[in-house]
Amino acid sequence: MSLQRSVPAGRRSLAPSLATLPVHLPAMEQALHVLDLGSFRKAAELLGVQPSVVSRSVRGLEEAIGVGLFQRQTRGAQPTRAGERLLPRIRRVVEEVRLVVRAGQLASEGQEGELSLGVTVSVAGGGARALLKSFLRAHPGVDLRIAEGQTRDHIGRVQALTMDAAVVVGEPSAPGCRVEGLWTEPIIVALPEEHPLADHAQAIAWPTLAAEHFLVSRVDLGPEIQDYIVHHLARLGHHPLIDPRPIGRDVLLTLISLNQGVSLLSGADAEIRFPGIVFRTLADDPLPFSVIWSERNDNPMLRRFMTLARRWSKERAAALNGDASRTPDRSP
Repeated sequence: MSLQRSVPAGRRSLAPSLATLPVHLPAMEQALHVLDLGSFRKAAELLGVQPSVVSRSVRGLEEAIGVGLFQRQTRGAQPTRAGERLLPRIRRVVEEVRLVVRAGQLASEGQEGELSLGVTVSVAGGGARALLKSFLRAHPGVDLRIAEGQTRDHIGRVQALTMDAAVVVGEPSAPGCRVEGLWTEPIIVALPEEHPLADHAQAIAWPTLAAEHFLVSRVDLGPEIQDYIVHHLARLGHHPLIDPRPIGRDVLLTLISLNQGVSLLSGADAEIRFPGIVFRTLADDPLPFSVIWSERNDNPMLRRFMTLARRWSKERAAALNGDASRTPDRSP
């Protein structure tokens, strides 16, 4: 007994299965050459084959779709009425496939594609901006998606492969991911113009900040900055006054300019002029910046980003070390 059930004619799909459709792109391309040149012979000369090869290929295409595309004449080939309707569609199909193939090639070569990057720092200046500028110069076709947020959230997205990489402060624990240091930046104290330390020419030492009212953000670098302040002042026997608020960098700096407190920022933030704010360097080790990524992520653009980031990091370090080793010649 057969288990096959007949399908009513009214319910059968009129579209043939692509798996069984004997149509090949070369035949479509050859048909387009015949259309453009008006001759099977000229199309064959262009392709470097015999006219019979092109004729058989186009004939197979016509048999596959069920209609004739060309009127074959002694002096050339002209499209039939069906050909006039279908050949423009065939051209769109061929062009779309070419675009798909080209896009895939460019993506595999790292010339095009998408890169999603989480950041906890300002990308308006400093190392983050310099790194992104170098990357976009090398890969102008990339669609770069940047998301601001906190380190722990970025780590979770990188682990889940919903984000390609994250640029963060320090070298946090990220199970299942790689954490690679890239660069460092000085720590900056943001002060209101009226603050007594605003005219301080030297780097500011931690003891002079012990009694300050620190404003920190609960987003971006806020949690890391709060831990950093507590750690350093606690070692000096002080319990700092820290006021965390759900605000971004701009509002934070505005409050500082209104003499509501002070804060610590990365060196990149000091490159942006802000009215009523004075930036002074903190006498401490610089902040390290790292990139977090997963080896399970198969995005070709991520691999190219990491290759460039490592090279950029080495070149930046070499340039800074070279500048530091140069001392002015004070000999008469």
